[in-house]
Amino acid sequence: MNRAHSISTHRRFGMSRICRTWGVPRATVYRHRSATDGAEAANAECAPKRRGPQGACSDAELLRHIRAVIAASPFSGEGYRKVWARLRAKGVRAAPGR
Repeated sequence: MNRAHSISTHRRFGMSRICRTWGVPRATVYRHRSATDGAEAANAECAPKRRGPQGACSDAELLRHIRAVIAASPFSGEGYRKVWARLRAKGVRAAPGR
């Protein structure tokens, strides 16, 4: 498709020019092209990962720390601010939203 070239100039046509000529959005062309290349099958095989920088400890380890803080608390319920502050006091660094 965009590998086709002009007979007179021997230059390749760009994807935007081809999509303008056909009257279709470029995103549609890329989506259908990746579906035929098997990119969706490759994406389905890999496990999803948490985006952004990795924290000081894994999610499972952080969950163990959080459960320990809640179990040690004398109150029936804890908010994330108290849990986050107690984790910081214990030396476990984590973002409050995590």
